[in-house]
Amino acid sequence: PGEFEAILQHFAKEASPEASMPDTEPFPDRLLCSREIVTDQEVLYEQLQEYCSIHKWQLPVRLYQDSMLSLSALYGLEHKIEEALGTRVWLKSGGYLVIEHTEALTVIDVNSGKCETGDNSQETYRKINLEAAGEIAVQLKLRNLSGIILVDFINMQSGRDNAELMHFLRTAVQKDSVKTTVIDMTPLGLVEITRKKTSRPLREQFLSES
Repeated sequence: PGEFEAILQHFAKEASPEASMPDTEPFPDRLLCSREIVTDQEVLYEQLQEYCSIHKWQLPVRLYQDSMLSLSALYGLEHKIEEALGTRVWLKSGGYLVIEHTEALTVIDVNSGKCETGDNSQETYRKINLEAAGEIAVQLKLRNLSGIILVDFINMQSGRDNAELMHFLRTAVQKDSVKTTVIDMTPLGLVEITRKKTSRPLREQFLSES
């Protein structure tokens, strides 16, 4: 849901009387998995209806009209966009990811954060790493990251745990419609991922508008 709302808000920002839906650039595939598209921009609403009709997509488009409560407030879009562009991503376990961008690559650091390690720290690290792997697969799609992504997982002593983590991560990224490859893990727990570039990252799209 967060990914859809962020993208929809991005389209809404671009809506204007002179705006038009692209004729050649494909509509994001991830929107086709949604149950409906909702917008409070009348011009965008008409464009979306026309676009879906031309491409014969059975995707309902609804115009939201409520002067008392804006669409952005209803779905908390601003907060969700801030999360999608933020550096830190919290995990349910209390751990978190730190996502940093450089000119050459994207670095994702996995941290134990507020998670209590207890007597069995290795088992705790295993659970955090597995949760982080699933969330990383989500963030790659949500932020539309591409190129080289270097992930610094929490170090685990067990080769079996590391093998499980790599298998889990490879399985998670296979759900991505964009070609994503998990290369390997170094002895220090660094994992290299490559993801094909199809369009600008979400971060760049919003920065270009500010």
